Amino acid sequence: MNKLITMILSLVVIVSAQTQMNDDYAYKRSDWGRWIDVDKNCRDTRQEVLIDESLIPVTMDDRGCKVLSGLWFCLFTGRHFTNPRDLDIDHVVPIKEAYMNGGDEFTKEQRVNYYNDLKNKNHLMAVYKGANRSKGARSPEQWMPKFEPFHCTYIKYWLAAKMHHKIFMDNDEKYFITNMINKCKSQN
Repeated sequence: MNKLITMILSLVVIVSAQTQMNDDYAYKRSDWGRWIDVDKNCRDTRQEVLIDESLIPVTMDDRGCKVLSGLWFCLFTGRHFTNPRDLDIDHVVPIKEAYMNGGDEFTKEQRVNYYNDLKNKNHLMAVYKGANRSKGARSPEQWMPKFEPFHCTYIKYWLAAKMHHKIFMDNDEKYFITNMINKCKSQN
């Protein structure tokens, strides 16, 4: 009986790996759109996040469309930044992670909405571009911010984004997040 269970589990892993490989080939970031100006005020989603997250009033260009400076605290690194060119806008749950865990079923409109979602607070965050690129498309069991005081909050943001957008979790991710939640509870 144990041999049969082991064989079935092995098959599930093989099927899952094959499905992920096929999905990997089908994934195109360009299918998710780009930053858009949802409220038609000449500021795309990137600019809206920069304005919202700056700790001081931002300086805008002459047209009032592009952020030129401000003060941001990067929750990934624990560092402050004043130049928006040093920052990326991070999707807490990366687009490819969303795609691989249910987002492949999203319509074009749902994908664009996911990419530009300002309604789900903390779905998008201004972070140091080096940290964001280090994260890539990885989930928490594969990557966590270097700034440890943010770990528990990061897991909360991750779960909120997953639940809001109905994105699945694999077993490794569930195991890691469960352990992190227990660790965070014990720290309070």
